[in-house]
Amino acid sequence: MSDLVKWSCDERAPERGCRNTYGCHCKEITSQAARIEALEAENKRLVDFANRVIDVAFDGGTLDGGEIQDMASSCGLVETTMATEENRDMWEHIDYMEIGDDFYVKSGPLRRAKAAMEVK
Repeated sequence: MSDLVKWSCDERAPERGCRNTYGCHCKEITSQAARIEALEAENKRLVDFANRVIDVAFDGGTLDGGEIQDMASSCGLVETTMATEENRDMWEHIDYMEIGDDFYVKSGPLRRAKAAMEVK
């Protein structure tokens, strides 16, 4: 847990009790601190990917789709999924795909961002 939680009812509290005079919100604070840590980890993966892509460009190189997918996979931004009849809508636009083939789908922060944009 990060240093964000300075007071709480758990074992980290110096007095072994909540010091909030307005009522205990320790569970909410601890939950929010965990969420912040998760977001920081996701941000680190996104920054890692961006830096890799930019470094290639700065070195005068180029990337093809396979290289980008490999980088994104190593950063935890995409994952492979097997093509099935149930997920046909995700891969049927790819001419060479058949049931049983693997294909990439967005994962982690990219999947959540896509879902959030579809809600709007």
